[in-house]
Amino acid sequence: MAGQTLGESQVDSTKGVSTKESLEAELQKRFEHHDPYEMIRELKVIFETHAAVESYEASKQFFGCMMEEGSSVSEHVFAMSGHARKLSDLGIVIPNQLGIHRVLQSLPPSYKNFVMNYNMQNMNKELPELFSMLKSVEVEIQKEHQVLMVNKTTKFKKQGKPKKDLKKGGKKAAAHPEKPKGGPKPDTDCYYCNGKGHWKRNCPKYLADLKSGLVKKKKGKVLSKTQGPATAEERERMNQIPYASAVGSIMYAMLCTRPDIAHAVSLTSRYQSDPGMEHWTAVKNILKYLKRTKDMFLCYGGDQELVVTSYTDASWNTDPDDSKSHGYVFILNGAAVSWCSSKQCTVAKSSTESEYIAASEASSEAVWMKRFIVELGVVPSALDPLVIYCDNMGAIANAQEPRSHKKLKHIKLRFHSIREYIEDGEVKICKVHTDLNVADPLTKALPRAKHDQHQNSMGVRYLTM
Repeated sequence: MAGQTLGESQVDSTKGVSTKESLEAELQKRFEHHDPYEMIRELKVIFETHAAVESYEASKQFFGCMMEEGSSVSEHVFAMSGHARKLSDLGIVIPNQLGIHRVLQSLPPSYKNFVMNYNMQNMNKELPELFSMLKSVEVEIQKEHQVLMVNKTTKFKKQGKPKKDLKKGGKKAAAHPEKPKGGPKPDTDCYYCNGKGHWKRNCPKYLADLKSGLVKKKKGKVLSKTQGPATAEERERMNQIPYASAVGSIMYAMLCTRPDIAHAVSLTSRYQSDPGMEHWTAVKNILKYLKRTKDMFLCYGGDQELVVTSYTDASWNTDPDDSKSHGYVFILNGAAVSWCSSKQCTVAKSSTESEYIAASEASSEAVWMKRFIVELGVVPSALDPLVIYCDNMGAIANAQEPRSHKKLKHIKLRFHSIREYIEDGEVKICKVHTDLNVADPLTKALPRAKHDQHQNSMGVRYLTM
């Protein structure tokens, strides 16, 4: 019995020594004369106190976080999500409704009307859906501020004596009549857009159509197979042009750092077997655009929380050859990390089916992306469902529907894999406004203002030191 007690004491002493050796120098000195039981009990008290202090600081940051007027709503929502996630790691779970109310309470006065409408309509939204709504409101608020600044322009009167009119009886007669001052008259004709009330030099359409190096796409002018060489002379001339080499060089830049030209490269690469002069002109315009924007790169950074988000889109019935265009983009830390602009492997019968197929293709890439970042271990939210934003409610409803019906019975079975991914919690599909869909320039040509907006959202910006 004594031997057994002695053996247990030896084991306890051995455990105590090994535990003490693993502690820091300060704790070793503190627990030098403690037995293992007392040491464990006191360590438990110390760490419980530390956890209580840490949870207090985290809750203080969460409930005290307020958005400043004019700051980015994206950074604010990401910061709030980070504080909520930190509380969840400490064992304090914030309910979804409480988190939504806290985000609304932290908004500045410029969002007052939105908060009032949200509460009056009793909207029960998830955080990604609320985030999309706040982005739309932020764009509208910025437009209102720009209009106010334009209207507040102050006019100053010139000081000094006015000049005398030069008449026939004066010292000198006017050689040329003076130009009218004060702007064009309301009935002034514009010979560029056939409108009234402005000249060509300040015509909005003329200013928007000025040559800026973008891919030139005239109204009603699209690339198609019918634009190939019609005669043997034209085909012989095109054989002397390095069309395929130029497209390959541009494609290398697109795959590495320039997702903004993905759709243009996808279009021009379809006609490498029999290109025409219209196709070659489009390739040269892409090269001009790259030359004028050679200082633009993918710029990462700015997001306080590492979260992967995906946008998907499809363009149905816009291609004269076929209706198979689709694209998606994955964004991490403020810039794109994966993107695609290509043709679908099948022809859809409606825009909803086309969007559904595009979302299914994006979900397969999302599952691979999620498993990759889980293995990296650097993204805190890697285990959460990866959010895929789509701008078609019909496609979202079909993706979340676990049953098949006659509307979708003719779609290939492999495209229904998105339902399994959603059911397993791998991905989550949410609605986004069409104007905020970052994947829009990967499927169609856009006006310059909208193209620049999505280009900036992809992280393609000018590199500033």
